[in-house]
Amino acid sequence: MINKSIIWKLVFLAVVFSISNASLANPYDPSATVFRFQKKMAERGNPASQFKLGLMYETGSGVERSLIESITWYKKADKQNYKPASNRLIYLEIKKSGFNDSHHEWLSSLKNDARFNEGEALFLLGQMYSEGTGVNKSLTQALILLRKAAGGNIPGSDTEMARVERELADLQQQFLTEEDKKNLKPVVPPRKPKIAIKKPNKQIIPQKPVTSTTQISQSIDRNKQIKQRKLAQQKALTQQKKAKASVAQKKEPSQVVAKTVPKIMPAEKQQTKIEEDLHPMDTICGGRNRFLQGCR
Repeated sequence: MINKSIIWKLVFLAVVFSISNASLANPYDPSATVFRFQKKMAERGNPASQFKLGLMYETGSGVERSLIESITWYKKADKQNYKPASNRLIYLEIKKSGFNDSHHEWLSSLKNDARFNEGEALFLLGQMYSEGTGVNKSLTQALILLRKAAGGNIPGSDTEMARVERELADLQQQFLTEEDKKNLKPVVPPRKPKIAIKKPNKQIIPQKPVTSTTQISQSIDRNKQIKQRKLAQQKALTQQKKAKASVAQKKEPSQVVAKTVPKIMPAEKQQTKIEEDLHPMDTICGGRNRFLQGCR
């Protein structure tokens, strides 16, 4: 009798082995899923999906490359007046028959769209600069445009950008001589300078300066001179104050002692005053009676 646990272990190992083989045979391809999604939308008549499907057929992203399929999907989108699809058709026509005078207006319109960072125009103009189709070939300008297009997730822009980078690297190697190759040094990034940590210094006890007898005598003389100067300044200030006071007294008018002038009273008030001062006997003793006894 075979143990059941061994049978279940064998079954489990077989399932795991089959799953691993299936995953190795069909690895996950994100571009393939994008292709399936765009194909469904293109079959429903969406012009943007029809254009993207044709671009994927032209560049071979997510599907095998087929120029015939790409042109058919471009034409379907062009019938719905989708501008990027008509631009791709004109581009393929220029590659086939060449650039002529009728294409100048179209090229200026394409450059204007690229200035406004339209992804499809950036990718198409980048291809044209990388190939020299309708414009002077410039790999650096092509690389700038393709990088912008890759930022907008335009299909095929990453592969085209990688191709231009490889071409630039090959050209650089061709123009370098053998001596230049020997003299080439690897670029080493600058190192950050080390910050020196200062150690704390030992505490130094300040020593008192040794004073000699001559220094002491000089300091005493200086103190005396300073005191004498202060006293002289004070005396000068007091003398100045006294001189100012004397000058002020001379300028002031002499004080006149005000004499008390007796007030002259009116006659009626004088008589009443006299009557108040008279004694009752004064009226009797007036005239000849002044010698009588009792008169005053």
